[in-house]
Amino acid sequence: MLTGLLGIIGAIAASYLGQEAGWYQPEDSTGLVASVFGAVVLLLIWGFLFRSRRPSSSI
Repeated sequence: MLTGLLGIIGAIAASYLGQEAGWYQPEDSTGLVASVFGAVVLLLIWGFLFRSRRPSSSI
């Protein structure tokens, strides 16, 4: 559930920022690429910030 919400938030943020910066218009297909990129970036940032700090067992 959290992953889905973070992906949606990242997609919305990337679309909004790209349109405000003037990189593309709302009807451009590059908005889809920016949405996917924004979602992946936000998920990666979340993973780095909140990864488990438990030691892993080496079997």
